[in-house]
Amino acid sequence: MKSENRHKKLNRLLLRNEALLRRVAFDGARKQIEIYRRMSGAERLQIGCELYDLAKQIISASIRKMFPNLSEEEFRNKLKERMNRGTG
Repeated sequence: MKSENRHKKLNRLLLRNEALLRRVAFDGARKQIEIYRRMSGAERLQIGCELYDLAKQIISASIRKMFPNLSEEEFRNKLKERMNRGTG
């Protein structure tokens, strides 16, 4: 019985924290959107390019770690495949 009560308390605590985290994330996203709206198109484009470059670096490192023996051509093909995966 004590264990069951402990689990119920833990679940309530987790749910309360999850709700708080969602509110904080939503508020942060709303503020970020406000910041983007105040930026010029050139500034937003620059951020987009930087995010693309960062994603490419992260994916490149992941591929190199997972497949250390790929030739350059195989690596480029995997990178292209992974970078295009989210474009439908």
